[in-house]
Amino acid sequence: MKELKTFADESSMDDVQAFVEEELSLLGCDPVFMNEISLVVEEVYINIIHYAYEDKGGDAVVRLDSDMSSKTLTLSFTDKGPEFNPLLREEPDIDEPADTRPIGGLGIFLVRKIMDECAYERKDGCNVLTIKKAWK
Repeated sequence: MKELKTFADESSMDDVQAFVEEELSLLGCDPVFMNEISLVVEEVYINIIHYAYEDKGGDAVVRLDSDMSSKTLTLSFTDKGPEFNPLLREEPDIDEPADTRPIGGLGIFLVRKIMDECAYERKDGCNVLTIKKAWK
């Protein structure tokens, strides 16, 4: 398992993306898979920045693990923000016009659609979002 400890603010986004992309390259993942994961990482990490830490920044840990036998990638994101399970949010009505739809929820909706599994737990005073996806 690889781990990146970071201060979650806008300036660290590139470091987080580079960490994940480097590991995916080493695994030999195809560009489509890498783009999907990049989008998911951005959505989750931006949520940590904006919602867990209200744009003030705070500690975050990104963990990446791979199972070569099943070709499954596992990412987990940990923050020390207030307890919040994004998986409990109602899915947005994507058929409703964007200008009449309530703000929020689209990012986690995309994460759930792209990834094979998503799980949340509150552990040791931290939010932990774990997501998995198999690659070809």
